[in-house]
Amino acid sequence: MMSCVRSFQCGILVVLSMSWPALEASASTITWSFSGVADYVDDGLDLLDGTVSYGTPISGTFSFNSLAADRSSKPDIGSYQNWGQESVISLEATFGGHTLIVDPTPKPTLSSAGIQVFNDNQARYDTWRLKTFGLDATLDGAPVDLWFLDIGSGYSGRDISILDSDVLPVTPPAFPNYRFFMNLGEVMGTATRINGDVTLAVEAIPEPSAAIVFGVGTLVVGWATRRRSN
Repeated sequence: MMSCVRSFQCGILVVLSMSWPALEASASTITWSFSGVADYVDDGLDLLDGTVSYGTPISGTFSFNSLAADRSSKPDIGSYQNWGQESVISLEATFGGHTLIVDPTPKPTLSSAGIQVFNDNQARYDTWRLKTFGLDATLDGAPVDLWFLDIGSGYSGRDISILDSDVLPVTPPAFPNYRFFMNLGEVMGTATRINGDVTLAVEAIPEPSAAIVFGVGTLVVGWATRRRSN
């Protein structure tokens, strides 16, 4: 009987040890959604075929690593960048029937992806901002130059009472408004731009891995069956 119990315990440990890296990764990945409407459109590159104008809906999702390290040493600034770590994991936006997918992996040239959190910065304001710059992206499956795509608290939200620290928040802070800024094209050249007000919401909250639950459950059933047979 004792050997059976020990076998069961060892089985549990094996399942957990094998699944822990995946569980840890999934538990730290959080997805937010955004939605709003465009209030500024300039299709300088003729990428949108006249399908996006004032009032066109904007929506999308982005995922980030809630355990990303703060790269800033300043007590009022949190800088959670994709420098030697995975901070922003995915980013996708839709507008006027078009889909933009951004690859947040940093490139050898000047590029960046990350989240900034300013808490009482210079004793004046709070800010939350998702920033991407110079990354690979596709529009409707075709490669496109991404100057930047930013989502951040608007100027009306610069109230030092919003945030309590520069820790990376796992739910959207209660700023009065957020702004969406997209610029496709070469830096300082002709570009396609879309701006607009958006709201943020939590899209997905991590849950325990189904594989782990299933694996442990299988071991429990097997152990119980063996115990009855003995």
